[in-house]
Amino acid sequence: MDSLDGQVALVTGAGRGIGAGIALELATRGARVALMGRTETILQESAGLIRARTAAQVSVHPGDVTDEHSVEKVIGAVLQRHARIDVLVNNAGIVDQAQFLDIGLAGWNAVIVTNLTGVFLMTQRVARRMRTTGGGWWSISPRSMRMERTDRRPVIPRPRRAWLASPRRRLPSSRQSRCA
Repeated sequence: MDSLDGQVALVTGAGRGIGAGIALELATRGARVALMGRTETILQESAGLIRARTAAQVSVHPGDVTDEHSVEKVIGAVLQRHARIDVLVNNAGIVDQAQFLDIGLAGWNAVIVTNLTGVFLMTQRVARRMRTTGGGWWSISPRSMRMERTDRRPVIPRPRRAWLASPRRRLPSSRQSRCA
């Protein structure tokens, strides 16, 4: 992943941590980044950091990946602002801090709806739009990232493997879609 000049990247869970780092790295490589997360003030802080360190266009889109209406609203706003989406990073996710034997059903369901249903909703809805707007490639799993710390930057994720698929054709098998 060298230059992403002019590409539009939508990053979920972009307010802090890995999502903020991914968004910063994409912006550093020339992408226009659309930040999605539940809390606008946290997204604005992340956007401010990106603007301070890059010349990239950054937009902030508060929303909830577990809510269909919210997902549609955010995708519509990103398309209105940037005209297309080329890259989707499904980074939003939660964990239940309880020990396994102590996790309640409500905690379990919250994890499942965010980490699975959220990825499904974002990927399906963005892929539909990519098919009609001519968008490009999308990232499925930032779990294939390793963290790297430098003196000049905060913790920045670097891809070891990116799982990519083109929305213009049937999703290839994992063996075909893995890019080293």
